[in-house]
Amino acid sequence: MPDLPEVWDRLPVTRHRLTTDVVRHGKYSIIGFTGLVTYLVPRETPEAIRAQLAVLARFAEVAGVGYGTTKGLGTTDLVHLR
Repeated sequence: MPDLPEVWDRLPVTRHRLTTDVVRHGKYSIIGFTGLVTYLVPRETPEAIRAQLAVLARFAEVAGVGYGTTKGLGTTDLVHLR
C-alpha cells in the first residue's frame, strides 16, 4: 500500500482560481494569494489514505497554512465537492 507522501505527490489539482493580493502590515507588505483549489482523490486511493487526507484537510482549517497564521493569514475553508 502506498504511503501518504507518495499519494500526496501524485494528487492532481483539477481546478484553481487564484488571485494575488497584497496585505499591508504597518511598514511592510506581504504578497500572497486567495482563491479556490480543487484536488481529485482517485477512486483507487486506499481508504486509510483517504482518511489521512481528510484529517489533514480538517487540521488545515484549524491551524492555517503558510506564513502569518498568527496574524490571520493562511486561513483554509474545506469544501466537499461530489
